Amino acid sequence: MKTYPAEELLKEKEGIPELLWTGRMLGWKRGMDAVSMASRLKKDGQKFHLTMIGEGECLAGILEKIKQKQLGNKTDTNEENRR
Repeated sequence: MKTYPAEELLKEKEGIPELLWTGRMLGWKRGMDAVSMASRLKKDGQKFHLTMIGEGECLAGILEKIKQKQLGNKTDTNEENRR
């Protein structure tokens, strides 16, 4: 399991706000809302970086939505860190 120091997750990186979503990736946890928020921020021209930490039945759908919305350069997931 990869661990993330709280200090690293909470600080702005190069002046870019760091957003964090954690939890089991289940429908009722609404992880897809974080992806929708990121898509809206990108559309509005806002600078940001989103880190999503968790596993679950919705992970594949979330990764697909990140790809569809072309958010790969603005989003990290723990799934990507395992490769």
